[in-house]
This record gives sequence, structure tokens and C-alpha cells, in this order.
Amino acid sequence: MKRAARRWLALALAGMIAPAFGAETLEQAWQAAAAADHGLAAVRADSAAAREGERAAQALRLPTLQLEAARVRVDTPPQTIVPLPAFGLGLPIGADRDLGVGGLVATMPLFTSGRIANAIEAARAGADAAAQREGSSARDLRLQVAQRYFDVLKAGRLLAVARDAQASLQAHARDVGNLYAQGYVPKKDRLAVEVMLADVGQQLRQAENRLDLARAAYNRQLGRPLDAAVALAEREPSAVALGELAALTRDALARREELKALGRAADAADRLAASKRAENLPSLALVGGYARWDSERLGNQGSWVVGATLNWTFFDGGRTRAEAGRYAQQAEAARERGAEARSLIELDVRRAWLALGDGRDRLGVARGALGAAAENLRVARSRYREGLGTNADVLDAERENSAAETRYQIARYDAAFAEIDLDRALGRL
Repeated sequence: MKRAARRWLALALAGMIAPAFGAETLEQAWQAAAAADHGLAAVRADSAAAREGERAAQALRLPTLQLEAARVRVDTPPQTIVPLPAFGLGLPIGADRDLGVGGLVATMPLFTSGRIANAIEAARAGADAAAQREGSSARDLRLQVAQRYFDVLKAGRLLAVARDAQASLQAHARDVGNLYAQGYVPKKDRLAVEVMLADVGQQLRQAENRLDLARAAYNRQLGRPLDAAVALAEREPSAVALGELAALTRDALARREELKALGRAADAADRLAASKRAENLPSLALVGGYARWDSERLGNQGSWVVGATLNWTFFDGGRTRAEAGRYAQQAEAARERGAEARSLIELDVRRAWLALGDGRDRLGVARGALGAAAENLRVARSRYREGLGTNADVLDAERENSAAETRYQIARYDAAFAEIDLDRALGRL
């Protein structure tokens, strides 16, 4: 009971035990990091920009309205032609010295050989790719936060182990001091304990520094002051079955956003290439509007204009074809990156799957060694007090007990993090 009480006190001093309402969960940490991370904010802005690009491309199908007006004053009123660029024509006018013309024209594309349709699909695919990259970035951020989270938990537990080892060794030192004062043990026993106490004290300071750095890194990840108070809820490893590696790999290939993003990026580039090629094909547009002029000779009159325009740039020196080829090569590059990403995902799933299995095995072994190490220490100290054992036996038992607890805490949090890592590899995080 005294040993358990010391452990509880050590955890409290390490800042790892907090009221239920004050302990931050991993899910809460993910939310805080998502709101504070600048990298994720930039990816979200890229995704929003891509959606705006999609809306801009869709607007290419809609009519455009253009208003034009001009006021002309000449010294000599010759027969002249007043151009109306929006209508693609000019008006022959026996001009006055002062002439005003203006009008409203509407243009609507009727046929573009696929230029607009492919541009819209390219923008849509680009927006989808950006959204997938946003999801992938959010998943990677959650993994980073989880790593920081478990670093803090692990550092706190290891500090508690160090303090517990110091308390246990101090209790042994008191026993040695009493026996030495009575002349039952030599001076070297007391010196050996003092040396080990100094070493444990150094390890304790190192553990405190590791906890401080772990908390600072955690706070930085969440956009908080480095010295902000940290109280985290415990996260234990689960006993969920690993599942079959082949099935998990298939699931990951279907879920991972990186593959989807590269696939949509290839689609976008293919569509852009098709849209660019269409610029060398015929396009037809409907033009209509109203023109009005103000002239002493012609009076104040207006006229409706309706027509169609045909455009066909059938030769531009190969510029359009070269640009289409550039987009086609970008699509091929995206497909090659997709093939590479597929192989890396398969390897990533295998690595995370094996790491989780190994972590659970180490946790089971470490848990089983805890009781044996504690019992060995109890027996060694009891034998020493009775004069049946040596001080070296007790110190060795102290080291092994501390090492066993350290291995257990490391295995415990490694196994819990390995579950998060596998979820990330599977695209479930």
C-alpha cells in the first residue's frame, strides 16, 4: 500500500493526474491542433481556392453582358466608320462634329469543341484533388499530435518510475545506515548506496527535463505557449484484433487520400490538355444586343442586333499543341506518382501492422516481468536485513525493478501509439 501511495504521489507531482474535467483527451487535442495549425490552414485555403476555380470555370458556360459607349468630336465631319468592338462591326456614318454611340451586347457560347466542358471538368478534378490533400494533411497532423501526446504521457510515467526508484532506494539507504551504525555491515555498503542514489538523482533530473521538453513540444503543436500547463487523460492500448494484413492493405488502398488526390490530379491534367487542344478547333457563339446613337444627321435612334460569330484558330505556330502536350505529361507524372504512392502505402501498412503486433508482444512480456522484479526486490531487501544477502543483490534488484517498470511503461505507450499509427496507415484516423 505504501508503494502504491508513493506511485500515486509521484504521478501527481509529474502533473499526470488531474481532475476529470481538466484532463485533455487525445480527441480534444486533435481539435485544438486543427484550429491552430498554420500548415493545415494553408492547405484548407488551397482547397477553397480550387473550389473557387471550379466556380469560375462553370461560369464560362453562362452569357456575358458588356456595355459600351463612346463620344466622338471631329473638326471636319467626313464619311466615317464608327467601330463597335463588342459587336465585331462598325457603323458607316456621315458624321457630325459631335457624335455619341453606345450599346449593350450579350454573348453566349453555343459550341466550343469541348474547350469549356473540359475546362470545367479539369477544375472539378483539381478541386477534388485539393480536398483529398486537405484530408491527408489533417490525418498526418493528427498522427503528429498523437506522437506528442504519448510523448508527454510516457515522459510523465517515466518520471514517476524514477521518483519511485529514488524513494525505494532511499528506504534501503536508511536500512543500510541503521545496520552500519550497529556495526552489522561494512562502510562500502553505505558508499555503494550513496553512489547509486546520486546516479538515480541524475536520472531523475533528466526525466524531469524530458517531461518539460515533451510538454513544450506538445504545446507548440497545439499553438499554445510552451510553458502552458498540460494535463492529459490516460490512453490505454486496446485489445482489438489486428486483422489480416492482405485485407487491411486493400482497405488502405481504397481509403488513402493520397492515391485519390493523385488520381484526380491526373484527371485534371488530362482535361486541361483536351481543353487546350480545343482552342485550335471551331467555336460558335451567339451575339445579341442593342445599339443607340446620337447624331444631328441620324437623330437619336437605336437598333437591336442579333448574330453569330465563328472562330477557328487552325494554326498558331504549334503553341497550343505544345501546351496541350505539357498538360499530358503532367497527367503522366501524376499517374507515376500514384503508382509509387500505392507501393509506399502497402509498405506503410505492413510496417504499422508489424509494429503493433510487436508492441503488443513487448507489452505482454513487460507486464509479466513486473511482478517478478518487484518480488525479487522484496526478497533481496528482506534477506539483506536478516544478514542472508548482500548489498549488491539489493542494488541489482533495485536496478532490475526500475528497468522492468521502465520497459513496461514504454511498451504500454508504444502499443497505444502503434494503434493510432495503424489507423493512419489505413486511412481511418
